[in-house]
Amino acid sequence: MQFRPKPLSRLLPQPKRLGEGRRMTIALGILASDGVVIAADAQETSGYFKGFALKIHEAMTQTSVHSTVQSAIAVTGAGPGVYLDGIAEEIIRKFHGSQDSDIASFELHLKETLEDFYARHVANKPSHIDRTFELIVGAQIEGSQGLWVTEASVVKPSLGFEAIGAGHPFARMAIQNRALYMDAQSAAILSVLGVTLAKEYDQDCGKGTMVVFLKDNLAYTVPPYLVQEAEKLFARYAGIEHSAFLYALGKQAPDDLKRPRKINGWLRQLRKDFSELAAEFLKHKP
Repeated sequence: MQFRPKPLSRLLPQPKRLGEGRRMTIALGILASDGVVIAADAQETSGYFKGFALKIHEAMTQTSVHSTVQSAIAVTGAGPGVYLDGIAEEIIRKFHGSQDSDIASFELHLKETLEDFYARHVANKPSHIDRTFELIVGAQIEGSQGLWVTEASVVKPSLGFEAIGAGHPFARMAIQNRALYMDAQSAAILSVLGVTLAKEYDQDCGKGTMVVFLKDNLAYTVPPYLVQEAEKLFARYAGIEHSAFLYALGKQAPDDLKRPRKINGWLRQLRKDFSELAAEFLKHKP
């Protein structure tokens, strides 16, 4: 067989498509009983480069002396970073300018902002430019909250939780049966589990985890060290769950008679640790 060398163009690093970056993202949102949680991984991918990126944009009207309402929003997404940053800035600018007093008004302005951005910056671009992006947007206005997911220029209200990007099926499996009647701090802890499982089972997800939750019309950013504490607690829970499963199956063990009491003790300690962690979230005022 005659050897045919590869063209030089295939041996050299290829230029990225315009708009490439942050494509390998896991992002999710949970609508809590008293707020909204937005979470995402913390890594940006651009060609061969991977590095830290701020993937959740948040804003509060309390930061403006001209504010007439008490409200906060958070925006994350999956897709080309240039679009995600651009549309997040537009949404936040509109949020501050409109001073919406209710969720319905915010949703209307969100739709207008996305439609205008998509028409001006995305729809008319040639096919070689990556134009696919999705958003998850959370808002709390005067104690009422809302969650939305977008695709192209379409905005859809959510009744519970959303997950987008790489690994989103794993995130959904982690939170879909657990995100019921949760307060914001508990939902923030649950969001860590969703992102963690997505990162574990989908190699395209980025590293790190960022969590922002809206409560009392404020945007709280969970410090990285508390996110890591939540990950450790979930690792402990996985071990307890496995032990309980083996016991339920009737698997014999030397400590069979003591096993139910041990499991109960482990769960009590875990409950205490999770409760203390949730309380820590509120100590970091915006």
